[in-house]
Parts: sequence; structure tokens; C-alpha cells
Amino acid sequence: SEVAALLTDYILTVSVSISSGVSQITSAFPGLLPIKVEIALAVIIIMTVINLRGTPEQLEWRRRVLIRKGARMHAAMLERSDSGSLAMLDACGVVVYWCENSAPSSGNDAEFSVLKRHVSQFYVPEDIACSVPLLHLRTAAAAGSSSQRGWRKRADGTTFWATTVIEALSLRGGSLQGFSHIVRESKDPWVTKNADSVRQLQLRGAESLWQPRDGAYGTLAQGSGAQ
Repeated sequence: SEVAALLTDYILTVSVSISSGVSQITSAFPGLLPIKVEIALAVIIIMTVINLRGTPEQLEWRRRVLIRKGARMHAAMLERSDSGSLAMLDACGVVVYWCENSAPSSGNDAEFSVLKRHVSQFYVPEDIACSVPLLHLRTAAAAGSSSQRGWRKRADGTTFWATTVIEALSLRGGSLQGFSHIVRESKDPWVTKNADSVRQLQLRGAESLWQPRDGAYGTLAQGSGAQ
């Protein structure tokens, strides 16, 4: 979970500092050298317990920041008549903010069914079986952004061919805060005509074949040009 990730990162960072500090203390007081490890562990435990109180607040603060960023992105999409669907994800890929087709948030049942669930809910079962959602998030985290074309699911469960753009969002310190996830429906006659073939490629884990390449659909795009 995100809490576990934050705690692990915190403990590793603090452990290095404490190790250095304890070494200086034992150098000044040689009599404490035999219990050097015990002193370091005691300090780590004390600091962890003290800072555990702040962990839920930190997560809530990150969530609120993502929601505010999502609201600003939503407003910008409305201004330019962008019909895409926007989801703001935390660092684990869980949806904290969502609006479909740039419509104002309505607070309906569909919206609440999307929130607090993993982004994989927008992917078809074939992609989930191949861990495509996780791959896309990892790519965005490493490269800053990730863009793909493929079958996606709406909140009501219907599927459509779409372009998905995921961008990583970082805090001032450089650590990953979350992601913006925008899905835009893409009308492609060849894909519609050959939907069964495209789905079979997904089922075999060949999702990379229709990744954008040189402004096209990659291998499948080349095939469509020959139709």
C-alpha cells in the first residue's frame, strides 16, 4: 500500500542519518560502543512512532492536492471543449478524482463507483491479464508520460477504442505524487472493422503492436493502410 511505501522510504532515509549520528555519539562516549546497534534501533523506533501520526495526514494532503490539480485540468479541458475523460490517480494508481467526457462532476452513483478503485477498472480483461495497466503506470513514472491506443472501458462497462495519456506528477522534492490519466475516444474505421482481430492480439499480450509509432498505429496501422 501507499502507507507501507511511505514508511519504507522514511525508515531507510532516517536510518542512514541515525547511523551517522550514533557513530559520532559512540566516538565521543566509547563506553556506549558495545550497544551501538541497540541505540540506533531505539532511536529509529522512537522517531517512527512519533512520525506515524503524520502519515495519514500526509496521504490526505496529497489526495487534496491531486483533487485540486484535477479540478484545474478539468476546467482547462472544458475551456478548449476537450471531450476526454480525466482521472487523477495517487501513486498506487487509485482514482481520487474523476470526470467523464469533461462533464461537470455530478455526484452520481457511477462517479462514486469509480473513486477509490484502481485505474485498471478502465482496462479490458485481456489487458488486465497481461498487467498492461501496471506497465503503463511504470512507464509514465520512469519516462514522465505514457501514451497508448487500445480498447478501454467506460464507467458503465461499455468498451471503446481510445487514446490514453498518462502523465506522472511529482512533489517539489521529486518524489512521485500521482498521475493524471486522460482517455479520449478514437474513431478508426479499420479498428472497428477488425475489432475481433485487435482483441485477439490483446488476448495474446501483443498490446505493443498498436502502440503509437511515428504518428501511426504501429504494426496494425500499417496493416490498415493495406486494406
